[in-house]
Amino acid sequence: MKQLFRRYLLLPFSFTGILLFGGGAGCAENPQQGKLQTAEQQTTGLSGPVFERPTSVVLQIGGAVKLLPVNLGNNALQDVLIVHRAHGLSLLGLVDEDKKQFKQKQRIETGRSVGLVALGDFNEDGQLDIVTGSKGQRWRGSTTGNLCGSEVNANNRLPLFLSNSGGGFTLKKPCLLMEQSFAWDDRSITGLVVADFNGDAHQDIALGRSGNYGANYLMLLLGTGDGNFEQALKLEQIRPEALFANDFNGDGHTDLMLVQNGKTHWLKGDGKGGLVDTGAIYKAPIAAIGDINSDGILDLVAIPAVNGDIEILSGDGKGGFSKSNTISTGIQNIYDPMIVDLDRDGEQDLLFRKSLPGAVYFLPGDGKGGFSAKLFRRWQTGTRLNAFTLADLNGDGSADLFTLGITPKGRNITGLRSVAGPKGEAVAVILLQKQR
Repeated sequence: MKQLFRRYLLLPFSFTGILLFGGGAGCAENPQQGKLQTAEQQTTGLSGPVFERPTSVVLQIGGAVKLLPVNLGNNALQDVLIVHRAHGLSLLGLVDEDKKQFKQKQRIETGRSVGLVALGDFNEDGQLDIVTGSKGQRWRGSTTGNLCGSEVNANNRLPLFLSNSGGGFTLKKPCLLMEQSFAWDDRSITGLVVADFNGDAHQDIALGRSGNYGANYLMLLLGTGDGNFEQALKLEQIRPEALFANDFNGDGHTDLMLVQNGKTHWLKGDGKGGLVDTGAIYKAPIAAIGDINSDGILDLVAIPAVNGDIEILSGDGKGGFSKSNTISTGIQNIYDPMIVDLDRDGEQDLLFRKSLPGAVYFLPGDGKGGFSAKLFRRWQTGTRLNAFTLADLNGDGSADLFTLGITPKGRNITGLRSVAGPKGEAVAVILLQKQR
């Protein structure tokens, strides 16, 4: 019997597939087959998603390193959590459905530079909470410094933000007490993932540190279900560059895929909070996990270089993986490839972004691990594109496209309509998917 993979990250919007990285057939910037389409050039004769004219919001703060969809109420609307490298977090969402008006709902002060964020219901109230990890940069623009600075052993604390009744987040006090210091001067958290590692149905946290100063390690914190955690495991001499949690061999226990020194390692879980490194299973770093070929078994996706190639590793359900496909995009330095059924035809599609010139690319999937190069499109964002995500921003059941970029003074951020702003401002460009 084929082992269906388990979803541990609580994504509040339900797609027919999960968000992951992936690839298939080839394409290029100037292909012989298929013409790249901007949002204004889409026609009803082409398959795939159709978006309304873009809406933009100037955030007047620095650029984002990550975007996460989050549902904080008892309705179908989703907001977007924006992770800013030097300015903490902010929550942006729809405030006027008739006017399609979006605005920043909450600014969340993290007290220092933050690069990694994970979501989970840590106190089991049915709402998503936030755990943050410092990437080690000196914080800038903060009014409070370290949020846990007034507590004993403040540099050994990790901020946790719990959802509140007002549709936002509140810092949990006291902050999580850690064995290792997370001070900005000598700590760098490079891996952060939420899953149930000991089978007690509570959300746990795995985090890894990789830096030039201090110890490198992988740490596992077991949740108690009330917003508190107990340190259960610490593996020394490990330099995690990325972490992915799931059951990779079908034994019912949560495992970890860990990227270290550009290679992928499988850490097998025992279901009791223990992990054993089985060694490197692939020579390239994986970018995400998911069922790419619709066989009910987890597959892996790797990005081996910056030449635009994306490799697919098919899983056998027992922890074995072999390369089955490569997509050669012909696009240098692509980022954040994502697989999801965006056009709602039952097949997984491929999306990814290019930073300069900013654009989101779409390739429709065939459900067999391949993607069509004939009907691919791009939605241009004009200048530097820092991040993108999908979220149901207006509650109509369709995935909308949310992008965030930085615009120079007087420049057009979207390439589709005039959005000018002072140099360095972050501008969110929102495309709502039309109902069909």
